[in-house]
Parts: sequence; C-alpha cells; structure tokens
Amino acid sequence: MRKVLLIALVILTSVLAGCTSQPPTSQPVTTLPVPGSTLPVISPTISAALPQPIEGTWVLKTMTTDKDTPAGIPTVEINMTIKDDGTLVGNGGCNSYSAPYTITGGITTFGQGITIGPVVSTLMYCRPTSEQESTYFEILHDTSSYTVNNDILTLRVNAGNFLIFERAP
Repeated sequence: MRKVLLIALVILTSVLAGCTSQPPTSQPVTTLPVPGSTLPVISPTISAALPQPIEGTWVLKTMTTDKDTPAGIPTVEINMTIKDDGTLVGNGGCNSYSAPYTITGGITTFGQGITIGPVVSTLMYCRPTSEQESTYFEILHDTSSYTVNNDILTLRVNAGNFLIFERAP
C-alpha cells in the first residue's frame, strides 16, 4: 500500500511540475516564415508601435460633445481631406474650411498627439446645420490626439469630445 501511495505521489508531482509556466522572456518574439510558406514575418514589438497613415479623405460618422452625451450623427455630410503637407481641407456641412495640423510625435492616453488649427472657413449661414457645424469646428480645433484603426479615424479632445470618421472610398 505504501508503495502504491509513493508511486501515486511521484506521478502527481511529475504532472504538477509539467503544469508550471515558464517566466516570460524579455526578448521580443519574431516569427519567421517556414520555407515555401506564404505566412508573413510578424514582429509584434515593431508593428504595434507604427501608426497607420492619417492622410486621405474622411467622412464624419459621429461626434459627441462630452462623455455623458450620446454620439450625434451628422444630418449632412461633413468631410475632411488630410494632406501630407501639414494641411487639411473639407466641408463642414455648409462651409468649406481649412487648417494646418501638426503630428506632435507624442503618445497620449488616447492615441498619437496632434494639434489642429486655427480652423478657417467660409462664412455662409445655413440655419439647419449651423449649430452642428460650429460644434464640429470647435472639436476639430481642440483635438489633441488621434487614432487610425483600419478605415476609422478618431480625433479626440482630452475632455472627452471626439469625432469619428470613416475613410472615403
């Protein structure tokens, strides 16, 4: 009986020892493709740090004015084209606008750092969209960070205001 218990204890110890995890390595892991394979080389420590391009034409899908306000869907098309020369242009639903922008290079809690402005626009008055356009220009001017995730651009003000765009086809 003692012999059976001793063997059972040795087996149990061996099984439990096999279930322990190894301490994580501090070296980045790079997966290399197998010869003849079509799998890409993946280096998570490098690809995670590279921001996606912000340049292109974007259409506003939603905006919010503070954390407690539900997202607002624009009643007219608001768009923006971000150029690689440090300027952006667009239509706020009634007026054309433009502004300089600078990617600051810093990383914030909400994404890459960016400054936009001053925003200048034409001065037409469009009663149904005037308030919406003013809110849009205000958030755009106060933007402090951005993220690009696939074809979605989010511009955010630290106070919680944000604009969400979808890349135009």
